[in-house]
Amino acid sequence: MDIILIYPSGVDENGRQVKTRKAFFPPLSLAILNSLTPPRHSVTVINDIFEDIDFSRKYDLAGITCMALQSARAFEIAKRFRALGTKVVIGGFHASLMSDEVKEHCDSVVIGEAENLWEQIIEDCENDDLKPFYQDAGKHDLSRLVIPRWDNINLKNYAKWPTFKYPMMPIYTTRGCPMGCSFCTVSQLYGKSYRIKPVEHVIKEIESVRAEFYFFVDDNIAFNVEYSRQLFTELARLQKRRKFKWISQISTTVVNNPELIDLAGRAGCHSLFIGIETINSDNLRELHKNFNKIERYGELFRMIRKAGIGPIASMMLGMDHDTPDTFDQTLDFLKKNKIFNAFFFIFTPIPGSAVFDELKAQGRLLHRNMHLYDGAHVVFRPSNFTPEELTDGFWKLYNEFYSIKNILRRTYDTAVISSNPVRNIFENSLFYWFFRHAVRAYEHPLSGGLGRIM
Repeated sequence: MDIILIYPSGVDENGRQVKTRKAFFPPLSLAILNSLTPPRHSVTVINDIFEDIDFSRKYDLAGITCMALQSARAFEIAKRFRALGTKVVIGGFHASLMSDEVKEHCDSVVIGEAENLWEQIIEDCENDDLKPFYQDAGKHDLSRLVIPRWDNINLKNYAKWPTFKYPMMPIYTTRGCPMGCSFCTVSQLYGKSYRIKPVEHVIKEIESVRAEFYFFVDDNIAFNVEYSRQLFTELARLQKRRKFKWISQISTTVVNNPELIDLAGRAGCHSLFIGIETINSDNLRELHKNFNKIERYGELFRMIRKAGIGPIASMMLGMDHDTPDTFDQTLDFLKKNKIFNAFFFIFTPIPGSAVFDELKAQGRLLHRNMHLYDGAHVVFRPSNFTPEELTDGFWKLYNEFYSIKNILRRTYDTAVISSNPVRNIFENSLFYWFFRHAVRAYEHPLSGGLGRIM
C-alpha cells in the first residue's frame, strides 16, 4: 500500500492555515509508526507546518496525529483525502480524548497508544475492513525495542544550532504520570502508572541518529529516582565518547533528590523545563498540584543553576485566584530566581481534562473553536479579568520578559554557569531574539515553527 503519515499545522483566528519556513522538532510519533510499518508498504511522512501535501497522489491510507489546536486542520486534510477515496485514520491526544467527535471526520480513530495497533490497522485497510475505533486493551511494552525511522523524513527544515548537522531530535524514556493534575491529560492517554524504557534501548536510539542535541519528551524524566540515576549515569558515560546536549521536562519534586540534578548536569543536560504553573498556592491546590512547594522554588533553581543547567519555567495565567497584580509578581519571581527562560500560557481547559469538564459544567466556556485552545487565546470566562484584560496582560508580560534589558540580563546569568560562556552567549542569543521577534508579532514562541509565511 501507499501510506502517508501527517503532522498537521494549525490555523489562525480566521481559520487560515499557519505555515512556517521551519519547525522545531520532527514528529516522533510518526517516526515510530514509520518504523513499525512492514517494509512491503511505501511510506511518505509530511510535516504540514512547512511541507505541502500532494492531494493529487492516490494514497491507500492516510494516518494523521493531532492535538486539539491542530484538529481543525486535521479534519480539513481528512476531508480532502476521503473525497479522493483514501482511507483516513486519526490518532493522538485529541482523537483519544474526544473520539466520538473525531470519528465524524475519518474512517477510524486510534484511542491511546498506537504501537500495538498499527500493523493490525494496516492489515485491516488492505482487506478493506477498517474498524471505526482501535484501542489497545493494555499498554505498549516499553521493553520492546523500536528505533524510530528518520531516513525518509525531511530533517532539513527544522531549527538547529548553526554548526550542528541535525535538529534537536526527540526521544522518550518513560510514559505515564501518577500525579493527576486537573489541567493535564497525559495520564488519560498514557496511564497513571510510570513505565520505563530499558536504558540500553535509550542508548541505542541515541546512537542510531548521533545528533548533537536531543529532547527527551518525557513529562517527568526524574519521577523514578533509581531509573533516572541509571539513565543519567549511562548518558554521562556516553559523553566520554562523544559530546551532546539534551533537554527534558522535570517536576519540582526533584528538589528532594539533588544528586539527580548534579548527575544530569554531568550527563550533558543543557536545560530543564519545569511546570511551575503559578506562584499562588490557592491555584496549585485547585490544580491538584500541591506537590509544587512554592517555598522551595528558590532552592530548586539554585540547585539547577549550580549544576550548570538552565531552568526553564512554564507559567499559566488567568486562573481563578490570579489578579491584575499576578503579571508583575510573576515577572519579579522569574527575575529574582534568574530563570534561564520562561514560556507563558493563558490557562486553557484542554478537552478531556478535569478542568474542561468543570468549566463546561459551570457554563464558562466561551466557545469550542479548538484551534484557539492553544494557550495564547482566552477560551473561558476568567474570574478576575475580562477576556480582553487577560489577553492584554499576557502579551504585556511576554513582551516585558523578552525586552532587550531582560534578555541581556538572562544572557549574562546563563553565561556565568556555562563551561563555554562565549558559545553559550552566541547560541542562546539566537533563540532569545527569535522569541522576542515572535512575541512582538503576537505569535506564541512555541506555536510550531520559525518564520511564518502563511
